[in-house]
Amino acid sequence: MRAESDKGDILLEQQDMDSDVLGRLRMVTRSPLKSEHRVAVESMTAAIGPGSDQVVLVAKQPMIFTAAMTQFPPRGDVYELEKPVDFVAPDKPDTVVARLTAYPVKVGGL
Repeated sequence: MRAESDKGDILLEQQDMDSDVLGRLRMVTRSPLKSEHRVAVESMTAAIGPGSDQVVLVAKQPMIFTAAMTQFPPRGDVYELEKPVDFVAPDKPDTVVARLTAYPVKVGGL
């Protein structure tokens, strides 16, 4: 995903495209049917800024998205970040440089 900010362009990208996305579907109630879908995406990077001045950061933890739904598969359901995701420089893994606090994702449907 690419976005614009006052710090320049931001590109969020999953680095290990061959890894499986981990997920869990849990039934909350049977009637009416309500369930919760939880998905974890690992190996995320954030490239911030223009060209040669670009800074590349890595996520300290997986991005975990959750959605409450009444059907499966999703049909336009919005998934929200379960908690903020911290990003660090690869050579300074203990220093948080950026934090992603919201990232709504619409899944399925148009």
